[in-house]
This record gives sequence, C-alpha cells and structure tokens, in this order.
Amino acid sequence: MIRLAVLGNGTEVDECLAIAPRLRGASFAVTADIEELNNDAFDAVVIGDGVSHEDNCRFAAARGKHVLLSIPLGTSAEVSALTQECEAHDVRFMVGFASRFLPSVRTIKQSLDSGQLGAPGLLRIHRWQSAAIRATDASTDIDLAIWIFQTLPTQVYAVARRGTDDAFEYIQIHLGFPDGGMGLIDVSNALPSANDYFSLSLIGSVGAAYADDHHNQQLLFRGESPVALKTSEGHAARLAEVQEFVDAIHEQREPGVTGADARAAMTVCEAARQSSECGLPARLTGDRYEC
Repeated sequence: MIRLAVLGNGTEVDECLAIAPRLRGASFAVTADIEELNNDAFDAVVIGDGVSHEDNCRFAAARGKHVLLSIPLGTSAEVSALTQECEAHDVRFMVGFASRFLPSVRTIKQSLDSGQLGAPGLLRIHRWQSAAIRATDASTDIDLAIWIFQTLPTQVYAVARRGTDDAFEYIQIHLGFPDGGMGLIDVSNALPSANDYFSLSLIGSVGAAYADDHHNQQLLFRGESPVALKTSEGHAARLAEVQEFVDAIHEQREPGVTGADARAAMTVCEAARQSSECGLPARLTGDRYEC
C-alpha cells in the first residue's frame, strides 16, 4: 500500500481527498506539512498549487519520496533540474498534466492510436476561463498537442494580449508539426464568472473526433417539477492521473507523464512567449527555438 501525502491548498487537496476511496493500492493522508516527510509515514507526495514546487520537490526527493508535481511549472530548465534530482535519488517523478486523463480526451487518443483516425492533421484546442491567464497556463494544452502528434512542433507562432501585472487576457498559439500537421490553441479569460470551458477537436487523415466539457443539463423527473442536473466528468481525470502515479511506483516503471514530457511542453510554451514578444515564428533549431 503506497502512503500518499498531499501538499497544497484548494482544489488539488479537495480532489485528492474526494478520490481517496476509489484509489487502488494507495491511501491518502490529510494535508501534510512538508516537514512530515522527514519520517517514514509517507512513501510519496502529491504537490499541488499554492506551495513552492521546486523547494518541496527537492525536499521530498532527497528523502526518498516519489513526487507527483501539479502544474503550473517553472521554466524548462527548472523542470530538467527537478527531473535530474529525482533520478539521482531513484524516485519516480510525474508531472500532473491532468487533461491527458480526461475520459473524453483518452477516448480520442485511443481512437488515434488504433488507427481509426489515421494520421493527425489538424488539432484545435479552446480553453476559456474567467480567471487571469498565467504565462504557463497554455502548457497543459501544448502537452496535449505534443502527445497527440508524438513530436515537437518545428514552428511556433503566438499572439497575446496582456492584462494586469504579468497576466494575460488572451493567448493564441499556432504549432506547425512535421509532415504538415497543425495545432491551434487559444486560451481566453473573457468567460464571465461561471464554469470554465474546454474543447478539443482533431481531424485525422481518415477520421475526426471532438470532445468538450459542456456542462449539459439533464432533466430529472421524480413526480414533481423536473430538476435540471448538470453533468460533467467530475474527478475522473484526477483519479486516473493519481492512479497512474501509484501504478508506476508499484510496477517500478516510468509514469505516463515524465519530466521529459514536461520539459518539452515548457520549452514550447517558452517559444510561444518569445514569438508573441518578437512578432515572428519561433523555429526549432536543434533542441531550442529561435525567432
């Protein structure tokens, strides 16, 4: 039984505690202070938002604890350093790009991998929210694009509208992949205060697929006036993500989302920011992007 500690506040903690009864081969502790990792009460830690990612990751790895690190991440260089730190202490390091684990997205990926859609051609991802956009918020969608095309884009072009401080109101990213593949990602905070919206559409050489998180209303009749119930994927993505982390520890293998995956996403995210500032596409040269 893997004993998991969860560090952070807000959504991550609530979701982790909500999925605890359905998690196989692991148990969650009530939110733990980082100092508690000094003892043998825990085998692994989920580090959420609202706490220092780099310091806590290094602290946990040095004490032999496996690490699941939620986004937002720092720079690609920081991700590389944390990956090396975990490798040096022989612990598993997984990055929480939870969008990969949405049931709807996984269904599309399975259809693609089975050949039903052919080769990926055009990918469109929309993420609309009411909160301000951080520079790294697009990284989760960039990760999806790299995961679907199974390679880095050779060209990255982005436009962005800045808001207050270091936040953005809108980011649009064009990704040019080898063999003519294309990804288009847009992130906007123009949505009124309500449920956020995410959609993904993929056109392949022989088929197409679409997924979104529309909170559809279902009418429930119980002999009185009907009640409108919202449907969603709930905590399914978080459960699948943490379960993959636990299984990787049990099976002594690399998890489904590695430090290398995170570094790739952050490298492209940095290229997008560079492009938005210089007004030109950033082109892949060796292992880096240049405008």
